[in-house]
Amino acid sequence: MESLTALITGASQGLGFEFTQQLLKQNYRVIATCRHLTQAQALKKLAENEPKLTLCELDVTDPKLINTLQSTLQDQSIDRLILNAGIAGADGVTIGNIDTNNFQKVFATNTFAPICILNALHPLVA
Repeated sequence: MESLTALITGASQGLGFEFTQQLLKQNYRVIATCRHLTQAQALKKLAENEPKLTLCELDVTDPKLINTLQSTLQDQSIDRLILNAGIAGADGVTIGNIDTNNFQKVFATNTFAPICILNALHPLVA
């Protein structure tokens, strides 16, 4: 039986890393993405001994990188698409102290990016 494939954004830490570990335990082939592979030490260590884990660098707000991922994966089927990447924004933000540039970055990452990724990868999703 062929393994199912999952793609996880924001897989270098937190829930994304946990999703990666749990799906590997369930015999999924996992494509784990993160913004900076050079900083994803735990994810890289996991990949050293896990042949079903593929790492891809992806800034979810960069349309060129989303298109590159789409091209790279064009012949694959994705059974589970977990759009986990997100940011919290600046610390200490209160009403009257909202940096609109920061808020736009948070909104772009947490709201628009998943839509862009889904638009790009929907033909691959089983």
